[in-house]
Amino acid sequence: MTVKDHIRYQPIPEARPPTTVGGAQYAKLIALLRRHSMAALRIALGVVYLWFGALKLTSSPPVAQLIHDSVPFVSAPAWLVPAMGGFELAIGLCFVLRLAPLIVLPLFVAHLAGTFSVLVIQPGVAFEHGNPLMLSIIGEFVVKNLVLLAAGIVVCTRTRADAPRSTYPAGAPRGSEVANSPTMRRCRCCGRT
Repeated sequence: MTVKDHIRYQPIPEARPPTTVGGAQYAKLIALLRRHSMAALRIALGVVYLWFGALKLTSSPPVAQLIHDSVPFVSAPAWLVPAMGGFELAIGLCFVLRLAPLIVLPLFVAHLAGTFSVLVIQPGVAFEHGNPLMLSIIGEFVVKNLVLLAAGIVVCTRTRADAPRSTYPAGAPRGSEVANSPTMRRCRCCGRT
């Protein structure tokens, strides 16, 4: 067999065309986003909380009167808004620095649950013409906290073991090897892998 024959009979590896234009680049972008999206969400939540907390400490934001009016059963002390600002700063720092997420979670949920009290205590301010389907600007401001609540729950309950497989270090067991591996990481609270 000559070299020419040898080349002629070599199998050609099957090339799989990308599913879209720039498919390989798109796949790399998706992999990059998967690796960093949880950190981006956590930091974004932290920045929002740091920003809102700092506003409550440095000046009298428009939300100050809303906070005072939402606590009708007691006379709201002057320190209430700055205290809430400090509380929000602490939550924001915990998100940014990834400190004690399972401790922060109930505080975060309680804080956001408190913001929803406006919908119950002051429906005239939150809804236009008493219609719960027609939110006022304040109602929209409060209802958008549903997104913050969901994002915070995801960030606080996500463990490192839940990370995409592509973020595991080189040489880590993959696929069926993981199930039988003595180094498989399990969540400390529920035992999931």
